[in-house]
Amino acid sequence: MTSHVQVGERRVLFIYALLAIGLELVVWLVPSLVGGAVSVSIIGVLLGPMYPITMNHAGRVLPAWLLTGSIGWIAGFGQAGSALLPFMTGTIASKSGIGALQPLLVAMMAFMTFLWALVPSKGTRRAD
Repeated sequence: MTSHVQVGERRVLFIYALLAIGLELVVWLVPSLVGGAVSVSIIGVLLGPMYPITMNHAGRVLPAWLLTGSIGWIAGFGQAGSALLPFMTGTIASKSGIGALQPLLVAMMAFMTFLWALVPSKGTRRAD
C-alpha cells in the first residue's frame, strides 16, 4: 500500500511539504555539494505526488456539478504558476543575487503549506 492510503491524503501532503521545506533548508544552510544534490533529488520525489493527490482530493471536496470546471481551473493555475514563478524567481535572483533563491523557495513551500491548511479536509459531495 502507498503512504497516502495508509496515512491519509491530507496528512501526507503536509508531511511531504514539511519534509521538502526541511530538505530545502539543508540545501540552503549546509555547504555540501553532494548533500545539496541528494536533498534536491529527494525534494523532487516528495513534490511529485502532490498534483495527483490534489486532483483526487478535489474530487472528494467539490460537488459533482462543479468538479469538471474546477479541475480545469486547478490545472490552468498550475500551468500558469509553473511558467510564471520560475520567471519571477529568476528576476529576483538577478536583482538580489543567487543567495535569494533558497529563502524564496522556502517561502514558496511554506506558502503552499499554508494554502493547503485552508483547503477543507472533507466536503459535502452531492450528486446534483
